[in-house]
Amino acid sequence: MRKSKHIVIALIVALAVPLASELQLVDFDKKIAVADQMGEEDDFIAIALNPGSDETELNFTWYDRIGEEGAVYMAEKTDDAAKLDETGFPKDGVLVGEAVTEPLKYTGSKSNNYIDYQINKATVKGLKANTEYIYRVQNGDVYSETYEFEVKGTIPEWSFYFATDPQLNNASGENAAAIGRWISSVDKITEVNPDASMMVIAGDLAHNGGGEESEYIDGFLAPERLKSLALGTTVGNHDQHTTGIVYAEHFNQPNQTDIGSYMDTPGDYWYTYNNALFINLTSSVRNNITSALTHVDDHVAFIKEAIEKNPDTDWRIIIFHEALFSGGWHATEESTRTMRNTLVPLLDEIDVDYGIDLVLNGHEHYYSRTYLMQGLNALSTEGAPAEVTDPDGIYYITGNTASGVLYNDPVSIDYDYMAVHEQQYTPNISNIDISTTPYETSLRIVTYRTAEGNGYTGTEGSMSVVDDFTIKKTTEFKKMGAEKTVADETTGIKVKVPNVFSQDEVKVSANIITSGDEFNKLSGAASVDAEMKDYKHYSTVYDVNTTWCGKDMDFTDNAEVFIPMPKVKEVPNVAKYALYSLSDAGYVVKEKATLTTKDGVQGFVINTKKTGTYAVAVAGEKLSKPDAPIVQDVPDEKVLIKKIKADKKKVILKVKKKHKLNIKITPKNATVKKLKYTSSNKKVAKVSKKGVITALKKGKSIITVQTTDGSKKKIKITVKVKR
Repeated sequence: MRKSKHIVIALIVALAVPLASELQLVDFDKKIAVADQMGEEDDFIAIALNPGSDETELNFTWYDRIGEEGAVYMAEKTDDAAKLDETGFPKDGVLVGEAVTEPLKYTGSKSNNYIDYQINKATVKGLKANTEYIYRVQNGDVYSETYEFEVKGTIPEWSFYFATDPQLNNASGENAAAIGRWISSVDKITEVNPDASMMVIAGDLAHNGGGEESEYIDGFLAPERLKSLALGTTVGNHDQHTTGIVYAEHFNQPNQTDIGSYMDTPGDYWYTYNNALFINLTSSVRNNITSALTHVDDHVAFIKEAIEKNPDTDWRIIIFHEALFSGGWHATEESTRTMRNTLVPLLDEIDVDYGIDLVLNGHEHYYSRTYLMQGLNALSTEGAPAEVTDPDGIYYITGNTASGVLYNDPVSIDYDYMAVHEQQYTPNISNIDISTTPYETSLRIVTYRTAEGNGYTGTEGSMSVVDDFTIKKTTEFKKMGAEKTVADETTGIKVKVPNVFSQDEVKVSANIITSGDEFNKLSGAASVDAEMKDYKHYSTVYDVNTTWCGKDMDFTDNAEVFIPMPKVKEVPNVAKYALYSLSDAGYVVKEKATLTTKDGVQGFVINTKKTGTYAVAVAGEKLSKPDAPIVQDVPDEKVLIKKIKADKKKVILKVKKKHKLNIKITPKNATVKKLKYTSSNKKVAKVSKKGVITALKKGKSIITVQTTDGSKKKIKITVKVKR
């Protein structure tokens, strides 16, 4: 896609370089020198942070009046004076983002105070989670003050803020008071939750955005806290007044396009943060509905492309300015109705095929939350539950103004799509927490009043809750990150498992049932190795278990277990041992092992295959007569399944219809042919133990078919249910 001619994405250099005490050059290609003098207060203004393509990147924009090449320097924070250079900046681990620097394009009469400045855009890569950084910008040999930024939170717990419509200008009177309320909103949500490093804003950052530089510089960017927050901004209709160049020059969003561009504003963009995908649309509805409608198909294609590029994200959140479901008078406008009837059914189709969880809007200056929507229809209008699990549809949430600059009154219509709506005449701001386990992920959005407001008649007061709503989704077991080893301190058992969020959520234990007893005293043994029948035996029975996040799970990989054999000294010339699984009758593993000692006890280190109860029999010097009964001969070798294949990868059904899956197993002589069938969304389609799918309601579900013989083969079939 063609990039907007008004937005130039910075060429990035991400380096980890030590800064020598004599301030050597750090960018060997461009020869940008480390600045050696601090600038004046007004040399650097309008510093704004935006998300990068993911949580490891951060985009920067700033104005400077030095007039030379620019760069961002960012380093892990340290209080060790020995690790600071003579300017007070860390020497080591510095990340450098070289800026694209150019003169401001807009120099109209309302920007006279800034025409001597140039604009800089840069990206820094390589950020690490839960790490405190300091950064500063520079142009030429002059650098700015130092600011802090922390990449806070990662899976399984992280959060962000949501605000909309500060709609600020720098005039006197009420609008100046609105700037104060905007600063207060940002400060107060930080007090409620200091552990967020990103804010999503659904548009109208300024009031007369086109040409009103001060509305962004002295208005929207006034909160000092914003210099430590990545701002996922949205183009609002007020940001398009006269021209959108001013908005474009203040923000540097990732994966930017010109889709939806109007009055020279930038278009759609997307980014990921941890396990969420944010898709931001430029939807010029009220200013020019004709223009807006020409971009609808491109918006739809852009959303699909963003999801396809990020298929493993748990949450898909779409943000655009003009609310299509709201509680104020904008809901009745012809332009809103037209866009609602055009765009919402298309979003529903995307939801069925790909999944959309939440749409965040602004524009109305009136807080509202819809019922669960499928297209233009609310699925249920009975009550407004504060928590839902596995919803099949989209929730639309519209924020009230975060500065209290203007409140729209409700209109007299049937709000049949609205679960929560009320004009309380108070500024609003929201905190959104995302919590994930291997089996469930949840998104909780809590919206607060940040001031009482002139028209407020309630008694709850500032920072009381307007709305508290949680969406939960069950997921298949999620394997997060690299493999690690978990050990049980008591028994010493070690298990290799995939990284599941935190060490504390993986538990492993082992219990010795018998130790060193003669084999013929062992009760419940499933089999005896026939080759060992003439040997003297001693055995230990071990019960091994793992628990992941509250559920018993088989080992994904081998478990290394030390089997103590205290009486092994009585078995001369140890030759071999047999490992018996008592929890899986007939299963025998024969291994060779070296006798070892742990804590003064002789034994063996073996590899079990999964959770269960095991008997280990040690064979020593050959005897003339066996002293242990033969329970049964060694069973035939188990033939594992090598491949399973379905006749269809995608099944389309109407509600109440059924379909029997036809699964081919290779090889045909596999010992265990039983298959396990599961549905990712049982409300849409269920599947029986024999692979019969029953369609229940419109939506999409993934049917997983997997083997039960230990071969760990599985396939997935997509089921789409239509009315």
